[in-house]
Amino acid sequence: MSHADHESSMPGPVGDLVDALVDAVDEAYNFELDMTPETLPVLDQYLRDLADTPLAVRQHKLAAAGAYFGEVLRRALVGRWVLVGNDVAAWRVGLSRCFLHVNPMGMAGEVMVGTESDLYDGSFTVADRAHDEVSEMLSHAVPMPENLYYSLSGRLETVQLVADWLIARTLQDGEEPPNYSGDDYRAVIEAEAAGEQG
Repeated sequence: MSHADHESSMPGPVGDLVDALVDAVDEAYNFELDMTPETLPVLDQYLRDLADTPLAVRQHKLAAAGAYFGEVLRRALVGRWVLVGNDVAAWRVGLSRCFLHVNPMGMAGEVMVGTESDLYDGSFTVADRAHDEVSEMLSHAVPMPENLYYSLSGRLETVQLVADWLIARTLQDGEEPPNYSGDDYRAVIEAEAAGEQG
C-alpha cells in the first residue's frame, strides 16, 4: 500500500477502536453501525448512556465512540486521520480540500456531557488567516438548537457548513482547492499540543 493510500484510509489503532465500538453498540442496542452519518443518532444515545458509567470504563468507550465519529466524518467530508502520539485525545481528522481539522474524541465527550467541558476539547481549527471570516460567517448562520449542536449529527453538519464555505471561498478567489496531507496538519497539531502543555 502506498503512503498516499495509507493516508486516505483508517489507521490500525483507529480501526481497533471502531471495531470495539461497533461490537459494544451491537451488544447494547442490537444495532449494527455501518459507518454512515445516519447511524450517528444511535451513537448519541450510546454516549448519553455512558455518562453514568465509571470513569475508567467511560474513557475507553468514549475513545471508541470518538474514533467511530471521526471515521464517519473523514469518509463523509474527505479527509485523513492525523495521529499525534499515543494519546487518542490528540488524534485529529484533517480535511483534504480545505484546512480544517477536528477533534472527534473531544466532540464525542461534549456530546456525552451535553455541554462544553474543561475535560473535552470539541473544537475544530481552521487556518489562522480564515479564522475571523469563519467566525463572522457562523455568526450569521441560522442558529442551531443547543440539543442539535450537542449531537454528533449537529457537529457533522457544522463542520460540513464550514468546509463548504472554505472551499467555495477558495473557488471564488479563482483557485483550485488544495489537497492537504497529513504532514500539512501534523506540524500545526503538534505545535498546538506543545502550547497546551507549556
